[in-house]
Amino acid sequence: IDHISAAFGFYADYGQTRNWSAVQSGFCGSNCRGRIGYIAAYGSQPDLYSPLQMAADLPEHYAQFMDAFQFIKDVDIDWIQSKYLLAEPGEYVVIARQGKKDGQWFCGGVTDDHKRTLEVPLQFLDPEKTYEATIYRDAEDAHYKENPQAYVVEKKTVTFHDFLPITMAPGGGFAISFEEVK
Repeated sequence: IDHISAAFGFYADYGQTRNWSAVQSGFCGSNCRGRIGYIAAYGSQPDLYSPLQMAADLPEHYAQFMDAFQFIKDVDIDWIQSKYLLAEPGEYVVIARQGKKDGQWFCGGVTDDHKRTLEVPLQFLDPEKTYEATIYRDAEDAHYKENPQAYVVEKKTVTFHDFLPITMAPGGGFAISFEEVK
């Protein structure tokens, strides 16, 4: 699969001004931007397997979103195991993967152009441990077309027994990294 995830937007550049409307209107081809919000690009990191990942945008585009870029810095690129948690073909998918580097878990989800809330089960985590989940999710007003940059980064303490309610905006998604609480 040829997939470039984690781009914080493909822009038509005019000097210092990034012209989002030129891209959305088809300046660089019909629907060249795609129907996906920023955090959905991050959610696709664990969802689509490729040990050849890259940050595919210009560094200055990431600089203004360093809190979200932390996920790209943290996420592993190869996996010990994968767990398919929730899915409906053509609509949404949620996958958890355990990294080969140090066994850390990551979870990502993406949706189609419909807003939806899912209860993400955490039964892939070790039942004897407690984790800090760093959640990168769509903001309440996020939308792939009208507001693709709207996101929230939050932390929660979770265990194997928990379900995380996650709302994905139209064309949205989420990404979660889990670190064991020592």
